[in-house]
Order: sequence, then structure tokens, then C-alpha cells
Amino acid sequence: MAINHINKFYVYQYRDVLFKPTLAYIKQFRLDFTGALSYFIGGNPDYPKDNGFAILPWVNIEWENAGIKIYNI
Repeated sequence: MAINHINKFYVYQYRDVLFKPTLAYIKQFRLDFTGALSYFIGGNPDYPKDNGFAILPWVNIEWENAGIKIYNI
């Protein structure tokens, strides 16, 4: 499920992504798919502080976009 989410919303397979997770503080930017996956599910020794953002027991969230980019692909 996390892999599908990353592929759909972060599209590392198509272009460079500058992803800065909100709870990451040691290795803050995730410039590749592996780093993003670690943030969402944890368990990667290269990112030992990642506890799995997507698997925390969230009850409520708010979503706000800072901007939208549209490319003619």
C-alpha cells in the first residue's frame, strides 16, 4: 500500500522529487523512492529514526497544499 501511495503521489519514477517529511529531522529530505518508503513504513537502517509515519495510529488529519504544478507530459 505504501509503495502504491508513493508511486501515485510522489512520482519518483518520472522526475526529481524534493520531499521533506514533516517528522524527519536527521535526514530531512527524501530524494529517492527508498528514502520516502522508509519514512512511511520504517525499518530501513539508513534512516534509523523513521518509525513509520503511515503506520502510526492516526485518528484525524488536516491536509493543506502549498502549491500545485501542472506539467504537460
